[in-house]
Amino acid sequence: MQNKAIRSLGEYLACDRTRDSFRDLDILNIDFIKSQQILIFVYQVLNGLSPQYFRSFYRYNSNYHDYSTRSSDQLTSEIRHTTRSGFMIKHVGVVIWNSIPESVRCSENLMLFKVRIKNYFLNKL
Repeated sequence: MQNKAIRSLGEYLACDRTRDSFRDLDILNIDFIKSQQILIFVYQVLNGLSPQYFRSFYRYNSNYHDYSTRSSDQLTSEIRHTTRSGFMIKHVGVVIWNSIPESVRCSENLMLFKVRIKNYFLNKL
């Protein structure tokens, strides 16, 4: 459905690849929009922009060690006991957050983060 809409917006042919269409129109596909929304939530939690309830969702690996490790600047997730818990925002947020570059994670404010994450995903298309 999304591909059909992109083809009609950009007047692309049915045989054209939609990946190039998304990039030309500066639009993210539905999977990247989902990841973008999750990352915005994680950014808000880590920077104290979310309600107090969510502040315990994410912890850095450095919170568990007094010494430096290679992954001390990455988030850690809780142990999962079921497959279903792997789809929770607590776990998915950690996985996606750890997969983006440090330059995107260290954005000074939310607006800059949104711009950088969108550009990162557009370059991945």
